[in-house]
Amino acid sequence: MSLNDFYLGKYLGKGSFGSVQIVQRKSDNQYYAMKRISMSKLGEKDKKNALNEIRLLASLKHKNIIGYKEAFFDDASKTLNIVMEYADGGDISSKIRNNLKRKLIFEEKTIWNWAIQLLEGIQYLHNNKIMHRDLKSANLFLLKNGTLKIGDLNVSTIAKKGLGYTQTGTPYYAPPEIWKV
Repeated sequence: MSLNDFYLGKYLGKGSFGSVQIVQRKSDNQYYAMKRISMSKLGEKDKKNALNEIRLLASLKHKNIIGYKEAFFDDASKTLNIVMEYADGGDISSKIRNNLKRKLIFEEKTIWNWAIQLLEGIQYLHNNKIMHRDLKSANLFLLKNGTLKIGDLNVSTIAKKGLGYTQTGTPYYAPPEIWKV
């Protein structure tokens, strides 16, 4: 697999180490989201996080977790490329910003629907001893059919002995498990 097997589309988001864009695989004309991580800019810890994300995504199969398709390294661009399910409905953070701008409110049934799906996804992760460690509205993706998907497992970890004691991810969205009372 290589970048030549895909048509590269618009960017969905950019971070300090990489980006996510829509791609279309040439062999089946299916659309996916591809996270492209520039490995030359990463330290050892960040490289481990990138590989960890692939390992975790590949091991998870749940209706409320973004689906993993494949991963490959592109020598020419020195990027690690993770091909995932494309959430054609965007993310909840964008929906919130859009509604604020337009002075709209979400219907209560929509919020309950999202909450239930989010909790089902979190329960699946926790049953597999996985702490997401960066749950926030920007990492909650939607399909046009209303299905919510938890994504961006980059800093997730497997909890070996009960509670986790490390701080990582977006500080404003830190999970309660990491705060020692």
